[in-house]
Amino acid sequence: MYENDLKPVLRKGFTAAELLVVLMITSIVFGAVATLANAVGNAQRSTESMSESQAKLRYATLRIGESIRHARCALSIPTPTDGIALWRADDNDDAVINGAELVYIESYDAGGGIEQLRMTEFPDQSLSVTIAAIADGSAKTALLSATDERITVLLDACSNATFTYVPPTLVNLTFGIAEGGITTTYQISARVIGSADNLIDAGGELVVGGDDD
Repeated sequence: MYENDLKPVLRKGFTAAELLVVLMITSIVFGAVATLANAVGNAQRSTESMSESQAKLRYATLRIGESIRHARCALSIPTPTDGIALWRADDNDDAVINGAELVYIESYDAGGGIEQLRMTEFPDQSLSVTIAAIADGSAKTALLSATDERITVLLDACSNATFTYVPPTLVNLTFGIAEGGITTTYQISARVIGSADNLIDAGGELVVGGDDD
């Protein structure tokens, strides 16, 4: 009786064709993973950028709206600087607009087609100014030469900012913000709540020594 002498067949490795197929599959998988990772990264960066832009927009809207609502009166300022001047408060009850009581909210050309919305203040400045001087721009020139201004950037990148003042209390501001290659137009509208227009005489100036009772 004989037994078959069985020997296992041993493979020495992959054939060239098999290696080529494996390499092709591996390349496709890694390419897909890299594409997915890049897409996820781009989406995350886009979301973060949009969230930051919306946060800045909310801050600007709140700051500008509150400044207008709580001002004593709003005053037009000359072009080409598009903006509005606000008599913030009569801190010393003298019925005179002093530099420290005046706030300018304006658009500023930052270059490259980018505008900024800025708030300019003159802390501790006692120089008094008239409504006429505010309207023709000479008040700001005098304040800038007399003291250091404090500038707060409310919105660091926008376009086509336009202020519209509807006397005696309404201020409208429109501007564009680029998001994802698309420019969206926004509007801020606010009214002066505690208007001090009864302190302004027929000539457009404050009645010195008057009150708003």
